[in-house]
Amino acid sequence: MTCFASIGVKQIQGYLARSRRLWGRRGASDMLAYLTDTTGAADRIEERSFETAGEILQGFPGVTVNDEAVDVDSVLNIRGENPGEVRKATETLALNIKLHLPAAHVHTSLRKAAGYGDVIRAEDRDMAAETRQYPPSMIEFPLAHHCDECSSGMASEETSVGDETTRLCGDCASRAPREGRNRLLNWSRLGSVQQGFMVEQVMLRELRKQEKFGNLKQVENFDELAQLGDLGSEGSRTHTDNHVATIFADGNGFGKLFRELRAAAAESEDGLQELRRVSKAVKDSTKQALQKAIEEITDDRVAAANRMPAVPHILGGDDVLVTVPATKAWPFLIAFLKHLEQESGSDTFGLGAGKVSFSAGMVICKLAYPIGDQVELATALLRTAKEAVRGNDWSFAWLDVTNEGPKPPRRFLTLDDWGRIEELRDLARRLGDDERGNAARATLRQELRIRDEKDRTLHLRHRAGRLPGVADLLNAVFGRNWERATNQGTEELLTVLNIMRWYA
Repeated sequence: MTCFASIGVKQIQGYLARSRRLWGRRGASDMLAYLTDTTGAADRIEERSFETAGEILQGFPGVTVNDEAVDVDSVLNIRGENPGEVRKATETLALNIKLHLPAAHVHTSLRKAAGYGDVIRAEDRDMAAETRQYPPSMIEFPLAHHCDECSSGMASEETSVGDETTRLCGDCASRAPREGRNRLLNWSRLGSVQQGFMVEQVMLRELRKQEKFGNLKQVENFDELAQLGDLGSEGSRTHTDNHVATIFADGNGFGKLFRELRAAAAESEDGLQELRRVSKAVKDSTKQALQKAIEEITDDRVAAANRMPAVPHILGGDDVLVTVPATKAWPFLIAFLKHLEQESGSDTFGLGAGKVSFSAGMVICKLAYPIGDQVELATALLRTAKEAVRGNDWSFAWLDVTNEGPKPPRRFLTLDDWGRIEELRDLARRLGDDERGNAARATLRQELRIRDEKDRTLHLRHRAGRLPGVADLLNAVFGRNWERATNQGTEELLTVLNIMRWYA
């Protein structure tokens, strides 16, 4: 009998969003990649205070990486013939993560089986395993200063990050980039590492292979990211350099798909090979869609700034979390979904066209809005988008916090709706004139929010006769010779004008 074990980090999206600033988010992502690395890439980082998973496994000669397991970025899979050695290695790997990232929630599972197919079968049948939880460290009672970075833990040391001196908890201190201890955020040292936690570095490396993007670098912080979206006088808003958008995208139908594949994998070696093949195909397609979407928003103005206009936080099999400038949010989202729709339609996954789809939630907000709150809202919006289509269509939901407040609406659209949105957007661009376009759209929004249909109709008819372009737009929404400003048409027009706040 062989002993199989897994060591994983739970609630990874929320954990990465624990930090307020970009260096803390990046540091957590990088540390997780380093601590779980078994390729040897991270072993080359000098002046570090941590051991990688690969280095730890060298102390357990009978324990190896389980290559049969599906590659999941937040999970380490190991195996060995001696249960005692596997158990010790599992505990050591878990404690190593907890030592450096005490706020992470680590869990381990250990099973004895004749083969990995038996492990999958046991998991699918919810058969008991030897498990252990390593929950986030509790906040201690003695009065102390809260961590300046996450506000969740008690500060344990004072550290200089850049030009700023901050008091940090153990978790945030471990992820902080500091000379002489942890030289994080240096992707160039990692060679060809493909860890999903390192997706930002991987994306940057792939883009730099193209001559026109050869000089791109990472942004230093969210402020610099937002400034890449500044449209100056060309935008539909006066200030376009102080907002960002965080997007959380996830696949539909993959849960059922992988349950079926796991059932087949439990029965035969061919089934296990198919599970790994599909898992890799989904991961590769999602990665390519992310790259294509970043290329879409890296226009000449952005490329001239030599900065990548996106901060991808994590790329798991079929889920992506990324932050982009607010004015790049809509082009990015649509390009990402359309590429995946094309891949699905061409049956790249080898599953049959139309069997899976993707949904997304997007939050547009000021820089001051905490990244943790952005992720929480994006998760709620993603849930709305999925529920609206029952997981069977390409859907997205969004919230403009500055304009609408922090309560997520039940509003959603599908990719099939986007052509209509573009048509109405082109008409809405012509409202007023070059100097009065923004004012005309603001006035129209105000009239559309009148609740009484009769009163709203009178106001809109008045505007149609006074403001250039309004008549054409209203005719397109309510029909030629319209008599009523219907609720359905009103909502459609409000949706277009809402989108246009950040989509010129």
